[in-house]
Amino acid sequence: MEKNFSSKLIHLGDKFGESVS
Repeated sequence: MEKNFSSKLIHLGDKFGESVS
């Protein structure tokens, strides 16, 4: 579960970074 959460967070951060950039 922790791994899934980390993967989700990374994916969210990637999306957010793309939106900001």
